[in-house]
Amino acid sequence: MPSHDSVKCQCCGKMMVPKTIFSRGFYGGWGWWLGGGRPVSSCCPFCLSERWDGSSPDVREAVWYQALGVVLAFLFTFMVLVALIFGIGLFDAVFGVRSSWLPDLIALVCAIYAGRSFYKWFTHIPAQR
Repeated sequence: MPSHDSVKCQCCGKMMVPKTIFSRGFYGGWGWWLGGGRPVSSCCPFCLSERWDGSSPDVREAVWYQALGVVLAFLFTFMVLVALIFGIGLFDAVFGVRSSWLPDLIALVCAIYAGRSFYKWFTHIPAQR
């Protein structure tokens, strides 16, 4: 008799307890892992299908959609960087003061952060309840 934790897999038809899939981290050396360990999905331990509950795939999980997100994030990063550098150049032209490399570095960091945030927003998969 199956326990109360068991559910039927919609792919292979077996009674099972779904196995949790955790996010991967980066190996830091000497047995240490950096990041990772967050549960991201679950799968059937028999057929290894993540669609064990019969749910349909989300378009945001498709590889082409995530590749499109990378391309758009690079374009967004470039646009933000150009706008910030143009603003710094305009400031220098209006006030006649040549700033140091620090505003350019801050603009680069802000543009990379904006591109990363755009990618996370574009490919965000809402949590299922």
